[in-house]
Amino acid sequence: MTPVQITGKDIKAAWYNIAVNFDYQIASPSSREYLAKHEWSDKGFKNLCLGFQQLREHNPEIFAGGRYDWVFDRNSYDFISEVNHQFSVMCHLVGNIDLIEQVPNFPIVCARFVNRVELNHASPRVLQETEGISFIVVPSAWDDINWFSINGFLSYLGFTDAEHFWQLTEQQVENAKLPVSDWKSIITRILIGEVLCPDVQGHEYALKLIADLKQLAEARSTPEGPESTSFVLEATHLVSAFTLGHEVGHLLLETLPKEVQFSEDISENAQIELQADIISYRAMLACQPILHSQKTISVEPLSVWGIGGLLYILCLNQHYASEAASEGEDNEAATINALRFDLWQSVLGSYAAQNQDLQQQLPFLDVLSQIALHYCHHFYQFVQHLLPQLKTDASVILQQIANPDANVLEELEAEISKALTQKTIFTT
Repeated sequence: MTPVQITGKDIKAAWYNIAVNFDYQIASPSSREYLAKHEWSDKGFKNLCLGFQQLREHNPEIFAGGRYDWVFDRNSYDFISEVNHQFSVMCHLVGNIDLIEQVPNFPIVCARFVNRVELNHASPRVLQETEGISFIVVPSAWDDINWFSINGFLSYLGFTDAEHFWQLTEQQVENAKLPVSDWKSIITRILIGEVLCPDVQGHEYALKLIADLKQLAEARSTPEGPESTSFVLEATHLVSAFTLGHEVGHLLLETLPKEVQFSEDISENAQIELQADIISYRAMLACQPILHSQKTISVEPLSVWGIGGLLYILCLNQHYASEAASEGEDNEAATINALRFDLWQSVLGSYAAQNQDLQQQLPFLDVLSQIALHYCHHFYQFVQHLLPQLKTDASVILQQIANPDANVLEELEAEISKALTQKTIFTT
């Protein structure tokens, strides 16, 4: 890797050159500054810098020549979420150092957070390299949808903490109630996506739909509640880490040979997605001791790896099932995610052959994978049934508030401030 001295100023300049296409709030600096100020945590930033230092000691090659000195600079970031995401990226770079060293001029990788509330634009993505920097964009909707998905699944199984996660009984699943509140919260986000809106209005839009449509009465406009301080929030952060590793995998796959050969009946696009998953899994496993020492999660590293991979696939499955239902047709992503469950079981089996502790947990994880797949099928049927009933009415409601007057920002900032006080912001 060629040494390149990059500063926080360089990072922001490169980002702002392209961010207008992905973040409405770039065009509204006052709104962006307001949200960034309320979301930021000096304590969280300090703790994450300790994590960056651990990574640098673990593998100084990644940081050679000042390539990643900027990660320690407060001026490199607008939101604390960007620091959390960058820490995950750095873990994946360190965990994949053997692959990165095979890629000439591998770009600097920077994670950015954007405020987008609608599900239609929730998927993280890698932006084409600019000025030697590749950006991984993570919309706020992605973390929110993950929270609803994870909270719904764990509620369905009857879990609220990691300690009891491994005590699943068959009776719990048989008696489980479908998490209607979380599912309706996801549907609310799908409906918001039907109308293009500045994301500062997203909370208002969600509240309006929930208030006016009786079918959404149990939904929530934002992830909130006591669960946000426990295992649900930890699991959401863990899924985000797997997701960022998947995007790092896409960068590596542009030049590297594929690690696993799939059957010819799997499309090329599906194979690329599955290969990127494998790269994410291997890095997450390699970096679990560092993630654990940072108290990113409270359970043992190997258990986290097993839980995290499964929940990552579940969140992807629910996201793409939502898209398919919204479009009124099945999409290839849903097929890919069914294959993901099979691949994950294969990866678990491969590592279990070399690790006795994981081998003991494998039967449980296999059963849990089947439960998760069945759960996702129920979710898809629920969305497919309810969504068409709501689209027309929701569109009328959203159009009525799509063009607020010039004084609305002050009112919205008050609403956002209230929402932020109710929502726990995750920091390590």
